[in-house]
Amino acid sequence: MKARLRDIAETLGVSISQVSRALANKNGVDPDIRGAILAEAKKRGYRNDSGKHKLEIAVVFRDVSATGILQLEELQRKLKQKNSRVVFLLPESCNFLESYLVDQVVALNLPRADRMALQQKCNQLGLPVSAFSTGDENEKVL
Repeated sequence: MKARLRDIAETLGVSISQVSRALANKNGVDPDIRGAILAEAKKRGYRNDSGKHKLEIAVVFRDVSATGILQLEELQRKLKQKNSRVVFLLPESCNFLESYLVDQVVALNLPRADRMALQQKCNQLGLPVSAFSTGDENEKVL
């Protein structure tokens, strides 16, 4: 049976609107309640498949040079045009993937060791991951 907002709300004793706000990462939800909601949603395999759902994409990067920042801004602009939300993470922050409902992960210009660790984490979570590099052509594939 498909998990619904109502199911999550009833299980946790919170309102449906709180569940909706927490899953949409909006303000107005206590951090402890948000954590419980995200955990319950993950446990139930909740996915918002309504037409209003924005694809949640985590972009993992290490390069914080001027060129790297320009790449991130361009990527964010393109993804917003496709009705997607973007979360930017450093490789050290990838434990965040477990507590946030992302649909896909993009690795941008990561060193091989970081890409391999990220690939392993994504495999554990069942998340698709894509890698992009502006450097060595041999480094593009995970």
